[in-house]
Amino acid sequence: MDTCFKLRLVNSPKCDRCKQASEVVAHFLYGCEAYTTLRFKHLGCHFLKAGDFEDIAVSTIPHFVQGAGLLHA
Repeated sequence: MDTCFKLRLVNSPKCDRCKQASEVVAHFLYGCEAYTTLRFKHLGCHFLKAGDFEDIAVSTIPHFVQGAGLLHA
């Protein structure tokens, strides 16, 4: 994500979906507004904090990532 900017694969470090924050993994997992519905569907919350992952099954995270179109099986 942010690595793509550093490698000059994209023109901006901002999130492609919301354009509000740097496109880093934490932004995607915890708070990107563009993924609120998908995050709720797969992880049970619209927005997350670091401690919230203690209550989330690890097996749901790849489904969330794949649903976002970022993981190709």
